[in-house]
Amino acid sequence: MTLISTFDVKPEAFKTMLQDTTFTLEPFFSQYLSTINVGAARGEIHARCEQAGSELANVILPPVNLVEALPDPIVISLM
Repeated sequence: MTLISTFDVKPEAFKTMLQDTTFTLEPFFSQYLSTINVGAARGEIHARCEQAGSELANVILPPVNLVEALPDPIVISLM
């Protein structure tokens, strides 16, 4: 399964994420975006299983604690 999510960020906020040759996502922001993505993926998996008549549709997928999974800033080098 491939899931693509796109987000708009205000230009002023985006500029604060760019510093010289790095792009940084602070923990709160990466946790927020990831929460949306993980929720969408869980919903898509459930819907596809339900549509296929799979018994996996009856399984409740546990939530993922993204605060623990993404405690540090994500720093991406642009060079």
